[in-house]
Amino acid sequence: MLRQRGLDELFDELEEAEDGLLDATLDEQTTIEPLPGTADAQDMAGGFRTKLALTPRPYQDDALAAWLAAEGRGVVVLPTGAGKTVLALMATARLGLRTLVVVPTIELLYQWRDAMIERLGVAKSNVGILGDGHRELRPITISTYASAAMPEAPIAGTGLLICDEAHHLPSPSYSVIPARCGAPYRLGITATPERSDGAENALYRLMGPVVYQRTPAELSADGHLAKF
Repeated sequence: MLRQRGLDELFDELEEAEDGLLDATLDEQTTIEPLPGTADAQDMAGGFRTKLALTPRPYQDDALAAWLAAEGRGVVVLPTGAGKTVLALMATARLGLRTLVVVPTIELLYQWRDAMIERLGVAKSNVGILGDGHRELRPITISTYASAAMPEAPIAGTGLLICDEAHHLPSPSYSVIPARCGAPYRLGITATPERSDGAENALYRLMGPVVYQRTPAELSADGHLAKF
């Protein structure tokens, strides 16, 4: 049974981090180096502008730095409520490439769309939905895993693949998504990378290894999560 994250939880993550205004508009002179063996990432430029309406917490900055140091591939493991969505918004702003976000539920399609528009400042016309009867390919496309895995899904040419609840990706039906979208940059976010079938190693082959991880106890000790 898929674990659903409600609207309140998603925006609680964002609101908890929102204590300032970080201008994350991309510098047009920034050169984005492609990963070895990939096409020039500039060919995948999204053409959208961003203004991230929140100030990242130190561990979110550290997580982004670790992911970039790993050549833009890997899995970040953070507990529920620690701002995994914020990290994904930061990565989207940092690269500025055509982005595909895959999510496990219909509800999350719309939550992510709203986060991209309202929290990242991306124009509504630049954010599309693939799933729930929609087939909108945009510079930033939010899709369910099921829709992105369809053979006819128009996801080729993606620069950045973000897998929310990334532990779902190793499913035989979904594991085709990274190859079909062709993204040189891949970010998996999850609180629970382990799977009951032991297929987490398949996740790491598809997205890259765990590049950053913090436990609830660590973040609570630092004052970033409520103590239970």
